[in-house]
Amino acid sequence: MALDINLVMEMFRNNLRTRTAIVFISIALISIVIVSITTNILIINSFGNYVTKSTDKEFSNIANTLAAVYKSEGGWKSTTGREIGHAAMMEGYGLRLRDKDGKIIWDFSSMSYMMNMMGKWNKKNISEKTLPIIVDEKTVGYVDIIYYGPIMMSDLDFKFLCDISRYNVIATVIAIFIALTISIYVSNYITRPLINITEVAKKLEKGDFTAKVYDIPKEDELFKLTAAINHLGESLKNQEILRKQMTSDIAHELRTPLTTLQSHIEAMLDGIWEPTHERLKSLNEEVLRLINIVKDLETLNKFESDMLKLNKIKFDASELVKSILTNFEASFAEKEQEVVKNIEDNIMLFGDKDRIAQVFVNLISNSNKYTPVGGKIKIDFYKDGDYAVFVIEDNGMGISKDDIPFIFERFYRGEKSRNRETGGSGIGLSIAKAIVLAHGGEISVESEINKGSKFTVKIPL
Repeated sequence: MALDINLVMEMFRNNLRTRTAIVFISIALISIVIVSITTNILIINSFGNYVTKSTDKEFSNIANTLAAVYKSEGGWKSTTGREIGHAAMMEGYGLRLRDKDGKIIWDFSSMSYMMNMMGKWNKKNISEKTLPIIVDEKTVGYVDIIYYGPIMMSDLDFKFLCDISRYNVIATVIAIFIALTISIYVSNYITRPLINITEVAKKLEKGDFTAKVYDIPKEDELFKLTAAINHLGESLKNQEILRKQMTSDIAHELRTPLTTLQSHIEAMLDGIWEPTHERLKSLNEEVLRLINIVKDLETLNKFESDMLKLNKIKFDASELVKSILTNFEASFAEKEQEVVKNIEDNIMLFGDKDRIAQVFVNLISNSNKYTPVGGKIKIDFYKDGDYAVFVIEDNGMGISKDDIPFIFERFYRGEKSRNRETGGSGIGLSIAKAIVLAHGGEISVESEINKGSKFTVKIPL
């Protein structure tokens, strides 16, 4: 049981949603506490400054009032300003009046002290401040003001500070509640797409390639991640289809020559056929077909695994295209095909001349093969920025929309009958793509069934 609890706690700690929520909540709580404490300190300091200034002003008023009394009575008497002393005593602080020589005229400081000892000020330190009493710009006496504490605050002042502190606490609690709510919401909002993606990834791992993330987030990064996982699922689905088809296609490609070899050899062994030169030559052709298929696969694997060494040289690609087209003139003439050429001169390429020629030959051969008698083939070769662009377009049988995504996969052929009159092994375009990619280029196709195809190859100069 203890092991299960530990496992649950570990899962809880490692949960992305939980950890994200904890991070947001921690940041929010720390920020709120810092702001709350700072605000409280600033309010107390500001209020203290306010009270100090008010007290100083009140003390100045006492000195000014005593100066006015002195002026009205023409000097100091034992009764001069005593009512002011009584009033101050009732406010919680004491006064001591002295003349200019320092002689005490009256003193209410001790009585004030005794009253405050019985009241709320008994825990405060006693402070004293002396102000001069000035009449006609001459100092005629001094007033000593004895008060309790560094600043003087009334009951209303204390109530105000208490109310401020209480409201600050309430505001902090409300802010924490709001922060918790928002943090949990934001955490769920951010992690929900990731959780959905994780669930889809688990299904893909188990082989369910139809799984998709349907709740598409609006945020750019999450949107791209969701699109990528959906694309991955689609790619895995297509790859699985291709894998199964490729297994079938390889078996088909190998079965035909092997079956021919087996039947012919058995006939010769049984004495039905004589091992004539013509028959042995036919068997040898079937063996060569098998060897060529294996060689094509080896070449393709080398290209796709970056193991094939390219013998790069600088050559005139325009002359290469013209030479290849010259070699195909007989094939074009045999099918009475109209060929429109637009070859830009002096396009120099740095690459593997033989491999690039293999790409052009493959595309021209396919176009010749799949374009009917009397059809039209258009070939363009030109320079576009830092690329040489080869475009071949025909009005042949075309490729269906369903086949286009897989046309460059090994052994894939849109024509399902595997008839060698209309197609080869289905590996030529795979090799062409591998060669182009090995040169850092691009190859693409546009096609529509019964309307023709257009292949575009871009190779860096």
